[in-house]
Amino acid sequence: KHGRDCEVVGKFWNRLRECSADFGER
Repeated sequence: KHGRDCEVVGKFWNRLRECSADFGER
């Protein structure tokens, strides 16, 4: 997924950690 979308979704769902891990690994 996109980094921007990931950040927004993560902040909204308070799950940026999971999103960051997926985005960082890729």
